[in-house]
Amino acid sequence: MNTFIQIIFPVFGLLMIVFALGAFFFSYGNRIKESIQRFDFLGIKLEISVITAIIIGGMMFCGIGIYVNEYGFKGKYEKEKNNQQLITDLKRALQDKDDIINSFKSQTITYHLALEDLDEGTPPPSPKSLICVYRKYWSSDDSTIYNVLPSVNGYKVTFQNLSFQEFADASPSLYLYDNSTKKKWACHSFNPLTPILTLKPIRN
Repeated sequence: MNTFIQIIFPVFGLLMIVFALGAFFFSYGNRIKESIQRFDFLGIKLEISVITAIIIGGMMFCGIGIYVNEYGFKGKYEKEKNNQQLITDLKRALQDKDDIINSFKSQTITYHLALEDLDEGTPPPSPKSLICVYRKYWSSDDSTIYNVLPSVNGYKVTFQNLSFQEFADASPSLYLYDNSTKKKWACHSFNPLTPILTLKPIRN
């Protein structure tokens, strides 16, 4: 239906306008140049020439066709843009997962960290003030401390000398402690193949 309107309406509108203008130059115009079209709608009476009515009708058809074309172009553009963004996100996710798998092979694993519920108007914690604590079992006190570095997603931490077997029978968890504000964030039982970990605040 949209395709019909996009093509037929502008063409039909242009033909109407050309037909009306041609009345001033060709013989068929003698019959309609002096013709009057009367409208009576809601008590309003209007008289206009038939040629004027045809031109107005043609302009309306053209306007509708142009509007539908513009609307359809924007919709197609947005859809294409969303599809391209989806493909980009999927490629990035696959690449991130490949990086994680390759890092397991080299026993060097880097995770990007994002913090939830940061206070609005307050700058995020400096990586220098953060301490990362990894626990193989979230209920265990046996933990390893790692340095926190800045990342495009917020922060990142790299585990050294750690293999995939480390997670085989584990329930790993990650904690961030801010030495400046004493705030804490945690990510319990994360998937070791997830390249980005979201840590939720621990309420005191």
